[in-house]
Amino acid sequence: MFSLVMSAFPDEGSALEAARELVSTGLAACAQAFPCSSVYSWEGKVEEAREVLLHVKTRTSLVAEVVEKIAASHPYDLPQVVSVRMDDGHLPYLEWIAASTRGDG
Repeated sequence: MFSLVMSAFPDEGSALEAARELVSTGLAACAQAFPCSSVYSWEGKVEEAREVLLHVKTRTSLVAEVVEKIAASHPYDLPQVVSVRMDDGHLPYLEWIAASTRGDG
């Protein structure tokens, strides 16, 4: 089983730093960074910010470790780090995620 972990970062540099760490340690097969506009409630006010959304492809068995790794080094006080399971997909791509990450297949 595979999952997509998502986290919003304040800039491309911090998002790519997290991506490199996750991929180089075998926690992720791939991470993609996308610029986005966010509107959110923070400390009683509606805020807006330009952010970079990181999509991390990994094994579901590694999600807890990925979340912990992102949260530990994230520049935000309360980082968004959430995951969704990928129940289906292009089998060769899913096999590539399995081959590119730590785990038992």
